[in-house]
Amino acid sequence: MVFFDIFRKKLKIAPNELIINVTERSADINGHVLDMPCSLKSLSDILGRPRMFAGQAGNANAVWDDLGFYCYVNKNMEVYCLAVKAHPEESPAGFEPKSFFAGQLVICGEQWEQALGLGEDIEIGKERRIGKLSLFGAYTDFENGDRNGCNGAYTGIEIQYHR
Repeated sequence: MVFFDIFRKKLKIAPNELIINVTERSADINGHVLDMPCSLKSLSDILGRPRMFAGQAGNANAVWDDLGFYCYVNKNMEVYCLAVKAHPEESPAGFEPKSFFAGQLVICGEQWEQALGLGEDIEIGKERRIGKLSLFGAYTDFENGDRNGCNGAYTGIEIQYHR
């Protein structure tokens, strides 16, 4: 045992046990239903303390590295966008998780790959609107002209809530 291990927080949820069910107005995270947008504190109470990064225009990014999960937070500390890192070989940007998402993500009753697959092709990925939700997934290799990513692979998916 390393001395510093006593200061490390134990994960509240194992990465492969994280189950997120998203609807137009809420997110159910392992049985904890949050009306969206929600407070960062509410999300942290479920997932544990995140690593924080300054975002654009006064917003912030909260990252749970071991879960492959992150979110965008506005100036009022409200979470308005949930995101997962979906491709294990993708090098993370500074504000993205170090691990990829190993749990389950369901969006309005569809597995996330299926939900996003029904979206519109845009230059760098796919985009889909479902009621008050916007889904976005960037292709893994769009910079090299691979519009389908790596056989349709995405770097991740962002789920943004609109009021």
